[in-house]
Formats: sequence, structure tokens, C-alpha cells
Amino acid sequence: MRVAAMIERFGRPVYEEYDDRAAAQLDRLAAAGDADPAALMELARKFPMARSTAATLLAAGEALARGGNHMEAVTQLRRAHR
Repeated sequence: MRVAAMIERFGRPVYEEYDDRAAAQLDRLAAAGDADPAALMELARKFPMARSTAATLLAAGEALARGGNHMEAVTQLRRAHR
């Protein structure tokens, strides 16, 4: 069963552990200062249904834009707003 289907069928509590892990990893990356966009995108890939995924992709897009990679920044910002 796919993760989204499990959440839909059983509710958010089935993914709560992963929500917490994703949020903690995002906090660690953010605390390190200028987070690596690749690390942020990998975090979003690992936890696609986490509540913090949109914030993770937003941070990745912002970091990519600061680094001058505007096309990839736009891609990640669009993903964040889905």
C-alpha cells in the first residue's frame, strides 16, 4: 500500500514517526546555517508525505536561488507549492 493511501485510510498518526524524523532533520540542516540544497532535496525525497516537506522544498529553492541556480530553484519552489 502506498504511503498516501495509508495516510488517507488510517489518518496522519500512521506517519507521525516520519513527520517527527523529517522535522528534526530539517531543524538540524537549518541550524547548520546555509543548508545544502542537495541535502534538503534528499530529505524531501526520503519523506515525501511529511508535514515539513513543503518547508524543506522551499528552503532548497531559496538556497538554490542564492547560489544562482534559478531554474532548479523554480522547480523546487513549484514542488513546495503543490
